[in-house]
Amino acid sequence: MERIRIDKQASNAVDAFLEYRRIVGEDDGGQLFSEDEFKKYKEIMLPRRMKNRLYVSFGVPGQIDCKLIGPETPCFCSHCSGYRSPFTCGCGQPGYAHVTLVETKEERMARGHPVGRDVPYAAMGGLTGFSSLADGYLRLDPSGIGPLSFSILKSDRLESDHVFERANTSLSQTAVVFGRGKDLRGFDDISFFSLITKITNCSDLNCSGGFICL
Repeated sequence: MERIRIDKQASNAVDAFLEYRRIVGEDDGGQLFSEDEFKKYKEIMLPRRMKNRLYVSFGVPGQIDCKLIGPETPCFCSHCSGYRSPFTCGCGQPGYAHVTLVETKEERMARGHPVGRDVPYAAMGGLTGFSSLADGYLRLDPSGIGPLSFSILKSDRLESDHVFERANTSLSQTAVVFGRGKDLRGFDDISFFSLITKITNCSDLNCSGGFICL
């Protein structure tokens, strides 16, 4: 693949265009504003945006923001009303239980979720920082799973476990119950796959998911 190299002047021009596009969006109708038009546009629009930002998120009502929507985020709107996705979110809820939420700064603050700094851009949506790029069940702020408690950090799980694993202790407990007392944390990939295959291929009608087999 051929590399494209540009000099400093061209690089600055690209950065200036990207900044223009973030601010103007599609308000120019596809025809670039002149410098004077752009200046006048910013004088009118920027003060409004700094006071009237809308935050966009995707999640189950009353729970964490599973996705914080920004200008590059694929659409999560419900365009296919007759289709129900089998997708299960990392939060544990099915995809069809999620909604796209649009809220003002005051509404978001009332939910106790971060609002970040006021910005002049046209479509920042729910993005308030780098952590906004992570899914809600990984995000350690009030919009996601939240900060880990001291008790979780000092739990009796293995010292080598990552803090995210400690945050999902209940998932590990579920695995132990599924294995009818077997501690699945020490299984290597091959052994774990063999165990799951044994469960899913069980032919005993009284097995109820493979518990008797184990």
